[in-house]
Amino acid sequence: MTLCSPNRLLIAGFIAAAVSYMYGVYKQRDRKQILFMEETLVSSWQKMMQVPSVKFSKILVGFNSDVDLIVSGTKLLTDLNVMPSIAASHHDISTIQQLEEVFSLSFSRGLPAERYVSDPDLFTDLVNHADSKASSSEALLSKQQKLFPKVELPQGERSSQHIPSFLMLPLMTSSVLFLSSRAVHVQKLNKYYLQAAIGGNAALIANNIASKFERVKVLLVGPIGPKLKALLHPGVSMQNSTIIPRDEIHLIMEFRYGETWGDYVAPGYSRFITSHDYFSGSSIVIDMLFNTIPLFRPDLIVLSGVHLLEFQPTELWLEKLTLIKRHLNQAKRKTPIHLELGHMSNVTFVKKFMSKVLPFVDSLTLSEQELMILSHVGGGPYADHFPMKSITIHPHKATEILNWLLLHYGPGGDESSKQRYYRLRRVHVHSLTFHMLASRGPDWSNGAASLAAGALAAAEEACGTVREPLSAKSLELRINEVHIVDKTMERKYRFNALNPIHSWMREDVLFIYTPVLLCRHPAKTVGVAQAVDAAALMYSQFFKLNE
Repeated sequence: MTLCSPNRLLIAGFIAAAVSYMYGVYKQRDRKQILFMEETLVSSWQKMMQVPSVKFSKILVGFNSDVDLIVSGTKLLTDLNVMPSIAASHHDISTIQQLEEVFSLSFSRGLPAERYVSDPDLFTDLVNHADSKASSSEALLSKQQKLFPKVELPQGERSSQHIPSFLMLPLMTSSVLFLSSRAVHVQKLNKYYLQAAIGGNAALIANNIASKFERVKVLLVGPIGPKLKALLHPGVSMQNSTIIPRDEIHLIMEFRYGETWGDYVAPGYSRFITSHDYFSGSSIVIDMLFNTIPLFRPDLIVLSGVHLLEFQPTELWLEKLTLIKRHLNQAKRKTPIHLELGHMSNVTFVKKFMSKVLPFVDSLTLSEQELMILSHVGGGPYADHFPMKSITIHPHKATEILNWLLLHYGPGGDESSKQRYYRLRRVHVHSLTFHMLASRGPDWSNGAASLAAGALAAAEEACGTVREPLSAKSLELRINEVHIVDKTMERKYRFNALNPIHSWMREDVLFIYTPVLLCRHPAKTVGVAQAVDAAALMYSQFFKLNE
């Protein structure tokens, strides 16, 4: 006896509903397992963060500091009536067209980039335009006093150092949002947002340390204007000699994953930074930083902002690299000097930096982009893989380059070799999908805790949840369960959320590796690297047995 058509339809519908239900249950269970894995990974990092027995208590940080003006890059260019064109690289920017081309290059690759705007009037126009858009939007949203009033200059008295008025105003409690270690002046807009936040690698590192490690004395040496002074954590000390009447500004043009600009689709969250500094990187500030050492007597010195020198004329940056080298060689070796390296694109500058500065610091932190350009310029492993075509690199490539850096720019050689005066013994690379720490010799220790602290800081800072527990729903892991971390040693990493950190030795070099969690929808793209660096340093231990 055959079933009638209505019964067949009823049974088919029932089966379809059952299959759909079971599929939903399966997917929900699968998602719960993923969430459990991510929560377990965070918990594992926290358990590994053992405080070192010998801690840093007095830290000197310099020498770049500014106020970051953060906007949507595509919206800013659209409002300026700039149309998408070709993606091209320029060493510096003198026209709005060059700005768009370098932005397009950064946007299309999903990679951060930084350029100096050589035309001061162009940079002033860009900053003032962002300021005026914020002001007009605020007027529509509220009848309250404008947060960013425009100050008109007399005809013919256009100043290349004119700073928009929002940097001159005292903080208004109704418009200041304190997010963990950073105070951010935020104005959300319909078309794009504008934030005035702590900027400059040195200022960000100092602020992170002061806000999270209250017993540590932090002295920041760098140009500090009225707005930056108000934004900095009260635990950050500063010198009156470095106070300036007007803040230096960096314009941060952010873009988001999946955002479009012409024919380009952004493959990741990142930013393009423009600046026209007057004080950061000056010889006066560099001298002030090193002259402070005998007075402050720090047990850790953090250098940042050296990469910004490349935007200066060749004779100037060559003179300043020589000045830094002289100061580094005069510093006592029992006090570690750590260098935080930012984006660089000038091959000639990088070559001189690698000979004059890199060998004479004890520790180095950098991203995969800086790692690749150092290898490219120095003739290291995978030198022909620069410029990068993807947003990250394979871990085994990082291993080879880190090993090469420590062997060639760390101490070694016989009594007649100049390499015996080299100091580099620790290198920390923070990539999009993993972090890796390589160290050589006994001076640096507590590496696993240091790496775990940096990985956790990256997730917290990117998601903007430093004061709140991380939500597993906002995080994701982008690695293969099993992958190669060292081809030479035939070393593979197998992911285990309960024990995520993996270590191994290659002769006298210790490698420590962990995958990292990515924020699905980052709250910020700037300052994450400095949060990683600050946390990793504070969980590191340095003890030198001899001079």
